[in-house]
Amino acid sequence: MKRKLGIGETIQLATRIPKALHREAMILAVTEDRPLQEIMTEALTEHLERCRGTKRARLAAGMPREGV
Repeated sequence: MKRKLGIGETIQLATRIPKALHREAMILAVTEDRPLQEIMTEALTEHLERCRGTKRARLAAGMPREGV
């Protein structure tokens, strides 16, 4: 039986990203004395929020989805 994740619970994500992007993220983490996980979570959250905002704006304007 699958268990639903509660708020604040995390899962491990394994993905491949360009070496240069990883380097930039690591430099930022060291510079700001923050964990890389925090940097990446923040970046992904901000990106998804922008995407949601763009989608909502397009739907409100009656425009089709991108790629359609």
